[in-house]
Amino acid sequence: MIGGNIPGETKVLSVAIYDHVEALEWAQAHWLAAGMLLFSFVVVVAMYRLERHMQAVRHER
Repeated sequence: MIGGNIPGETKVLSVAIYDHVEALEWAQAHWLAAGMLLFSFVVVVAMYRLERHMQAVRHER
């Protein structure tokens, strides 16, 4: 995990999840983790589709 923050100004998502877990705020930690998982899934699907599109363009030439 990458972590770090400037107190009162910035906070890395992994640090925010850690803070919620330490405070026993399980629901907030779960929502943030689920958001990270969903974002990762969307990026993987987008990259897969982009790769398929690029292969189709290469084969058309």
